[in-house]
Amino acid sequence: MTPFSRVTDLDAERVLFAVGGVLCGALTALVVVGGGDPVRAVLFGSFTLYLLGAAVPQVHERVPEYKRTAAIALGGVGALAALTGTSSLLPLLFVMGGVAALLGLW
Repeated sequence: MTPFSRVTDLDAERVLFAVGGVLCGALTALVVVGGGDPVRAVLFGSFTLYLLGAAVPQVHERVPEYKRTAAIALGGVGALAALTGTSSLLPLLFVMGGVAALLGLW
């Protein structure tokens, strides 16, 4: 089985989540290596895990509504990050996404 045939077996949504997870993982590595804010590194890392989890088919089998429940968890991570007093507005984005997922808007 070639890598191309494996990619064609996946649906487009999972491929996009996988590519996004790899790119976000690279951004996380840049934040860590560049000596950035540790809160940002945690936010990028948690978002990377969210994206990669959405790309893995076994996660969807075990966790019903993974994207919604994980987005709510990301909102909690964002709320904790906002409480630490970081200068970034990224935690606010996480909180808004978590609230939207909690209300079923996403």
